[in-house]
Amino acid sequence: MKPKHVALAVTVAYLAVAAYAGRMILVQRHAAERRDEALKAMARRDWVAAEKALRESLAGMPQSADARYELATALTEQGRTAEAAVEYRRALRIRPGFIDARAGLAEALRRQGDHAGAVREYRVAVAEEVDDPSHRIGLARALRALGNRQESLRQLREAVRRAPDSVDAHRELGLALLATGDARGAAERLQEAVRLRPDDGPSLLGLGDAMARLGKRDAARIAWLRATATSDAEAARAARARLALPSDGARAR
Repeated sequence: MKPKHVALAVTVAYLAVAAYAGRMILVQRHAAERRDEALKAMARRDWVAAEKALRESLAGMPQSADARYELATALTEQGRTAEAAVEYRRALRIRPGFIDARAGLAEALRRQGDHAGAVREYRVAVAEEVDDPSHRIGLARALRALGNRQESLRQLREAVRRAPDSVDAHRELGLALLATGDARGAAERLQEAVRLRPDDGPSLLGLGDAMARLGKRDAARIAWLRATATSDAEAARAARARLALPSDGARAR
């Protein structure tokens, strides 16, 4: 090949590479912009918009473990746990040590009724992040569903020991103890949850139930009344039922 032909070939190749690089920069920029939009949608809990933006983002950067995880989260929030599990697994294939994705997969499996699978994945998460109470709480729920109540309680007690300021850990242990008939132990844990978060509806509801079982009706009514004033609609509704109060709709009529 003549030198001028070689030079021409090199120039053509260079231009082709430069054009490809330019296209890739534009694709990645668009993908990043769509992910930013998705994060904004997630912040306002618009899961449908988040899903759409994340799918568009992933078209440009399919190997983004973070975007896969965020898409799985958006799907989970829409109740589409089977699809979410697929995306959590994809995120883990890209980044095997992604513990948030591991915990997300575990919870998706638990919600699908695959409690054995959930236990397996949650144990990995617990081993990696021993002080995170959310992993132990999820593990405890899956174990309880499998009938392993003692191990479930052990995990919850360990969650409280490692994270003494976790409202979720105290509440979950308190409600679990209440389910076993240990009203006194339940009341102790739920009182601590309420101390940490005075307007926690589920804790107040459970505390009222524990006090009622202990025969402390006045204390039970006080806890239930406080639960009716919280932002947790389900806990407030249940507390009104226990107090035989009319619903908000009945009051309006």
